[in-house]
Amino acid sequence: VIDEAHHLEQIATAVFETAVTDFTVEQLLARAVLKEHVAEEDLEELRALNLFAFQEAANQSRDNAFQLQGDLAAMAKLAATVAKLGVWLKQHNPYTPAIELAARSKERPDGETVEKNRFYELTVEVVNSTAGKLQRVATSRDDTNMVRYAVRLFERRHVTLELHAAPIDPSALLTKFLFHPLDDNDAPVERTVICTSATLATSGIADNFKARCGIGETGVERVLPAVFNYPEQALLYQP
Repeated sequence: VIDEAHHLEQIATAVFETAVTDFTVEQLLARAVLKEHVAEEDLEELRALNLFAFQEAANQSRDNAFQLQGDLAAMAKLAATVAKLGVWLKQHNPYTPAIELAARSKERPDGETVEKNRFYELTVEVVNSTAGKLQRVATSRDDTNMVRYAVRLFERRHVTLELHAAPIDPSALLTKFLFHPLDDNDAPVERTVICTSATLATSGIADNFKARCGIGETGVERVLPAVFNYPEQALLYQP
Protein backbone atom coordinates (compact mmCIF):
# COMPACT_ATOMS: atom_id res chain seq x y z
CA VAL A 1 0.00 0.00 0.00
CA ILE A 2 1.48 3.33 -1.09
CA ASP A 3 -0.08 6.31 0.62
CA GLU A 4 0.56 9.85 -0.63
CA ALA A 5 1.30 8.17 -3.96
CA HIS A 6 1.48 11.51 -5.78
CA HIS A 7 5.09 11.61 -4.48
CA LEU A 8 5.92 8.21 -6.02
CA GLU A 9 7.59 9.55 -9.17
CA GLN A 10 9.85 11.85 -7.14
CA ILE A 11 10.70 9.17 -4.58
CA ALA A 12 11.46 6.62 -7.31
CA THR A 13 13.87 9.03 -8.97
CA ALA A 14 15.73 9.42 -5.68
CA VAL A 15 15.73 5.67 -4.97
CA PHE A 16 17.09 4.71 -8.39
CA GLU A 17 19.65 7.52 -8.39
CA THR A 18 23.33 6.66 -7.92
CA ALA A 19 25.67 9.06 -6.14
CA VAL A 20 29.38 8.77 -5.36
CA THR A 21 31.92 11.28 -4.11
CA ASP A 22 35.68 11.55 -4.19
CA PHE A 23 35.60 10.29 -0.58
CA THR A 24 33.50 7.17 -1.26
CA VAL A 25 36.47 4.91 -2.02
CA GLU A 26 38.59 6.50 0.72
CA GLN A 27 35.85 5.73 3.22
CA LEU A 28 35.64 2.16 1.91
CA LEU A 29 39.38 1.59 2.22
CA ALA A 30 39.28 2.74 5.86
CA ARG A 31 37.31 -0.38 6.84
CA ALA A 32 39.16 -2.61 9.28
CA VAL A 33 38.49 -5.72 7.20
CA LEU A 34 40.34 -4.29 4.20
CA LYS A 35 43.22 -3.04 6.30
CA GLU A 36 43.59 -6.50 7.80
CA HIS A 37 43.22 -8.66 4.70
CA VAL A 38 44.37 -6.55 1.72
CA ALA A 39 47.98 -5.63 1.00
CA GLU A 40 48.81 -1.98 1.62
CA GLU A 41 50.17 -1.52 -1.90
CA ASP A 42 46.83 -2.64 -3.32
CA LEU A 43 45.00 -0.11 -1.15
CA GLU A 44 47.41 2.61 -2.27
CA GLU A 45 46.77 1.70 -5.90
CA LEU A 46 43.03 2.17 -5.34
CA ARG A 47 43.63 5.55 -3.70
CA ALA A 48 45.66 6.68 -6.70
CA LEU A 49 43.06 5.42 -9.17
CA ASN A 50 40.37 7.23 -7.17
CA LEU A 51 42.33 10.49 -7.37
CA PHE A 52 42.81 10.17 -11.15
CA ALA A 53 39.15 9.21 -11.71
CA PHE A 54 37.70 12.24 -9.97
CA GLN A 55 40.27 14.57 -11.47
CA GLU A 56 39.15 13.32 -14.89
CA ALA A 57 35.53 14.16 -14.04
CA ALA A 58 36.39 17.52 -12.48
CA ASN A 59 38.38 18.56 -15.56
CA GLN A 60 35.30 18.33 -17.79
CA SER A 61 34.10 21.75 -16.64
CA ARG A 62 34.90 24.60 -14.29
CA ASP A 63 31.24 25.12 -13.43
CA ASN A 64 30.01 24.25 -9.95
CA ALA A 65 27.44 21.88 -11.47
CA PHE A 66 27.70 20.34 -14.92
CA GLN A 67 26.54 17.40 -16.98
CA LEU A 68 29.05 14.60 -17.51
CA GLN A 69 29.91 13.94 -21.13
CA GLY A 70 30.98 10.63 -22.67
CA ASP A 71 32.58 7.68 -20.94
CA LEU A 72 34.90 8.33 -18.01
CA ALA A 73 37.82 6.00 -18.71
CA ALA A 74 39.63 6.54 -15.41
CA MET A 75 36.39 6.05 -13.48
CA ALA A 76 35.68 2.83 -15.37
CA LYS A 77 39.19 1.58 -14.51
CA LEU A 78 38.58 2.40 -10.86
CA ALA A 79 35.23 0.57 -10.97
CA ALA A 80 36.83 -2.51 -12.55
CA THR A 81 39.62 -2.57 -9.96
CA VAL A 82 37.16 -2.28 -7.08
CA ALA A 83 35.08 -5.08 -8.65
CA LYS A 84 38.19 -7.30 -8.87
CA LEU A 85 38.83 -6.60 -5.20
CA GLY A 86 35.32 -7.81 -4.39
CA VAL A 87 35.95 -11.06 -6.30
CA TRP A 88 39.30 -11.58 -4.59
CA LEU A 89 37.83 -10.99 -1.13
CA LYS A 90 35.05 -13.51 -1.76
CA GLN A 91 37.51 -16.13 -2.99
CA HIS A 92 39.90 -15.59 -0.06
CA ASN A 93 37.45 -15.43 2.84
CA PRO A 94 39.63 -16.72 5.74
CA TYR A 95 36.59 -17.78 7.75
CA THR A 96 35.02 -20.03 5.10
CA PRO A 97 37.02 -23.18 6.02
CA ALA A 98 35.94 -23.01 9.67
CA ILE A 99 32.31 -22.34 8.72
CA GLU A 100 32.27 -25.23 6.23
CA LEU A 101 34.01 -27.60 8.66
CA ALA A 102 31.42 -26.85 11.32
CA ALA A 103 28.63 -27.45 8.80
CA ARG A 104 30.05 -30.83 7.78
CA SER A 105 30.38 -31.77 11.44
CA LYS A 106 26.83 -30.59 12.07
CA GLU A 107 28.14 -28.24 14.72
CA ARG A 108 27.79 -24.52 15.21
CA PRO A 109 30.97 -22.52 14.61
CA ASP A 110 32.22 -20.46 17.50
CA GLY A 111 30.64 -17.07 17.97
CA GLU A 112 33.80 -15.08 17.25
CA THR A 113 34.24 -16.76 13.87
CA VAL A 114 30.60 -16.17 12.99
CA GLU A 115 30.86 -12.49 13.90
CA LYS A 116 34.09 -11.94 11.98
CA ASN A 117 32.65 -13.75 8.96
CA ARG A 118 29.56 -11.54 9.09
CA PHE A 119 31.64 -8.35 9.04
CA TYR A 120 33.82 -9.79 6.27
CA GLU A 121 30.84 -10.66 4.06
CA LEU A 122 29.27 -7.26 4.75
CA THR A 123 32.47 -5.59 3.55
CA VAL A 124 32.41 -7.69 0.36
CA GLU A 125 28.84 -6.50 -0.27
CA VAL A 126 29.86 -2.86 0.20
CA VAL A 127 32.85 -3.30 -2.13
CA ASN A 128 30.64 -4.79 -4.85
CA SER A 129 28.00 -2.09 -4.37
CA THR A 130 30.65 0.63 -4.66
CA ALA A 131 32.00 -0.92 -7.86
CA GLY A 132 28.51 -0.88 -9.36
CA LYS A 133 27.96 2.76 -8.46
CA LEU A 134 31.29 3.82 -9.93
CA GLN A 135 30.51 1.94 -13.14
CA ARG A 136 27.10 3.60 -13.48
CA VAL A 137 28.53 7.11 -13.32
CA ALA A 138 31.43 6.12 -15.59
CA THR A 139 29.49 4.88 -18.60
CA SER A 140 27.46 6.87 -21.12
CA ARG A 141 25.66 3.71 -22.28
CA ASP A 142 22.41 4.67 -20.54
CA ASP A 143 22.54 8.42 -21.19
CA THR A 144 19.29 8.25 -23.17
CA ASN A 145 17.49 7.17 -19.98
CA MET A 146 19.77 8.61 -17.31
CA VAL A 147 21.29 12.00 -16.64
CA ARG A 148 24.82 12.02 -15.27
CA TYR A 149 26.05 15.18 -13.60
CA ALA A 150 28.66 16.48 -11.19
CA VAL A 151 28.38 18.95 -8.32
CA ARG A 152 31.31 20.66 -6.66
CA LEU A 153 31.06 20.84 -2.87
CA PHE A 154 32.79 23.48 -0.79
CA GLU A 155 31.51 23.09 2.75
CA ARG A 156 31.79 19.34 3.36
CA ARG A 157 34.79 17.81 5.04
CA HIS A 158 36.80 15.39 2.83
CA VAL A 159 34.38 15.80 -0.11
CA THR A 160 34.94 18.16 -3.04
CA LEU A 161 33.09 16.51 -5.94
CA GLU A 162 29.88 14.48 -6.08
CA LEU A 163 28.81 12.52 -9.17
CA HIS A 164 25.23 11.47 -9.88
CA ALA A 165 23.41 9.19 -12.32
CA ALA A 166 19.64 9.66 -12.07
CA PRO A 167 16.79 8.35 -14.22
CA ILE A 168 15.23 10.95 -16.47
CA ASP A 169 11.91 9.11 -16.41
CA PRO A 170 11.44 6.50 -13.63
CA SER A 171 8.26 5.03 -15.16
CA ALA A 172 10.04 2.10 -16.85
CA LEU A 173 11.81 1.23 -13.61
CA LEU A 174 8.57 1.38 -11.65
CA THR A 175 6.97 -0.89 -14.24
CA LYS A 176 9.81 -3.40 -13.98
CA PHE A 177 10.31 -3.49 -10.22
CA LEU A 178 6.97 -2.47 -8.71
CA PHE A 179 3.84 -2.60 -10.81
CA HIS A 180 4.44 -5.23 -13.51
CA PRO A 181 7.50 -7.35 -12.60
CA LEU A 182 8.43 -10.49 -14.51
CA ASP A 183 10.05 -13.67 -13.23
CA ASP A 184 13.14 -15.34 -14.72
CA ASN A 185 10.96 -16.88 -17.45
CA ASP A 186 9.45 -13.49 -18.37
CA ALA A 187 6.12 -14.52 -16.87
CA PRO A 188 4.13 -11.88 -14.97
CA VAL A 189 4.55 -11.97 -11.19
CA GLU A 190 1.26 -11.70 -9.36
CA ARG A 191 1.32 -8.60 -7.21
CA THR A 192 -1.20 -6.26 -5.68
CA VAL A 193 -0.21 -2.61 -5.34
CA ILE A 194 -2.61 -0.09 -3.84
CA CYS A 195 -1.92 3.61 -4.44
CA THR A 196 -3.86 6.21 -2.50
CA SER A 197 -3.75 9.99 -2.40
CA ALA A 198 -6.05 12.96 -2.52
CA THR A 199 -4.47 14.22 -5.75
CA LEU A 200 -4.00 11.24 -8.09
CA ALA A 201 -6.90 12.03 -10.40
CA THR A 202 -7.23 14.92 -12.83
CA SER A 203 -10.75 15.69 -14.02
CA GLY A 204 -11.87 12.43 -12.46
CA ILE A 205 -9.34 10.13 -14.15
CA ALA A 206 -5.85 8.96 -13.10
CA ASP A 207 -4.34 8.52 -16.58
CA ASN A 208 -1.64 11.13 -16.00
CA PHE A 209 -0.49 9.49 -12.76
CA LYS A 210 -0.47 6.03 -14.37
CA ALA A 211 1.58 7.21 -17.34
CA ARG A 212 4.16 8.94 -15.16
CA CYS A 213 4.53 5.91 -12.90
CA GLY A 214 4.57 3.17 -15.53
CA ILE A 215 1.24 1.62 -14.60
CA GLY A 216 -0.33 -0.38 -17.43
CA GLU A 217 -3.42 -2.35 -16.57
CA THR A 218 -5.23 -1.74 -13.30
CA GLY A 219 -7.79 -3.90 -11.58
CA VAL A 220 -9.85 -1.31 -9.74
CA GLU A 221 -9.81 2.48 -9.89
CA ARG A 222 -11.86 4.60 -7.54
CA VAL A 223 -12.17 8.36 -7.37
CA LEU A 224 -14.08 9.01 -4.16
CA PRO A 225 -15.76 12.22 -3.08
CA ALA A 226 -13.96 14.48 -0.62
CA VAL A 227 -14.51 13.69 3.03
CA PHE A 228 -14.27 17.33 4.05
CA ASN A 229 -17.39 19.48 4.20
CA TYR A 230 -15.72 22.63 2.95
CA PRO A 231 -18.85 24.87 2.87
CA GLU A 232 -19.48 24.31 6.58
CA GLN A 233 -15.97 23.50 7.90
CA ALA A 234 -13.89 26.12 6.10
CA LEU A 235 -13.93 29.88 5.73
CA LEU A 236 -12.33 31.90 2.98
CA TYR A 237 -11.23 35.39 4.00
CA GLN A 238 -10.54 37.92 1.28
CA PRO A 239 -9.04 41.25 2.35
